[in-house]
Amino acid sequence: MVAGEEADVDGVDQLYELEPGQFVAARDRLARALRAAGDREAATAVRGLRRPTLVAWALNQVARARAEEVAELIDAGAAVGRAQAQAMGGGASTELRAATRRRRELTSTLARAAADLAGANHHDEAVATLDAASLDPEVAELLRRGRLTRALPPPSGFGMAAMPEPAQEPALEPKAADASVAHEPPDVGLEPLRRDLDRAEEAVAGAEALVAGAEEAVAGAEDQVRRAEEALAEARTGLHAAGAELDGAVAHRERARAALEEAESGRRRG
Repeated sequence: MVAGEEADVDGVDQLYELEPGQFVAARDRLARALRAAGDREAATAVRGLRRPTLVAWALNQVARARAEEVAELIDAGAAVGRAQAQAMGGGASTELRAATRRRRELTSTLARAAADLAGANHHDEAVATLDAASLDPEVAELLRRGRLTRALPPPSGFGMAAMPEPAQEPALEPKAADASVAHEPPDVGLEPLRRDLDRAEEAVAGAEALVAGAEEAVAGAEDQVRRAEEALAEARTGLHAAGAELDGAVAHRERARAALEEAESGRRRG
């Protein structure tokens, strides 16, 4: 396995729901229980399970809580691969841009959810692991089941995965020129240009996703500013009311003091 070991035993899924610091003790308890029940093979498999890192644990929780979006991400990765293959064959790049944009949107959303659990400093690890899951079926299955044990880099050649090399046409014997047919330049040197265009289109889609994420961040910050302004206005209203109450209390104190002094003065005169 790339990112973790499998053990199809009751109780294993619950292990991956625990925080990393609780994993080892719970794993060992489960292994002991299995051994006591006479299932030595399952006990050995469970004992060999590795504790997830913090970011892997966070992604496992996200996978459980947002299973539909994880499934969409995996489907989007497959769609990118198909669209890349079509584009390499001379097909339209519209589908490639749409599939790439959708994959990046889902990656961004799920990575932010994982970073909310693991900490913002783990955001890039989450992105790389989600990218790997979107293109690697083995990692995708681990993510889907919530059994990742560590963060992963994106697959080598990321961004051009699932793109077959263009088929090589067999060499043909040269034919005599037909003077009745206008000469057309051979279609040579276009494949590198198409590949370069594909890369540029995916880069544009990625930049568009970054812009979308930045716009979302701006909207969130603006919402925070709005709430802060509302809180400030409310605090100012409270301050004004408290100031008025203080003025009233001070005036009452002065009247009480004057009344006391007058009473004491009257008693001395009497």
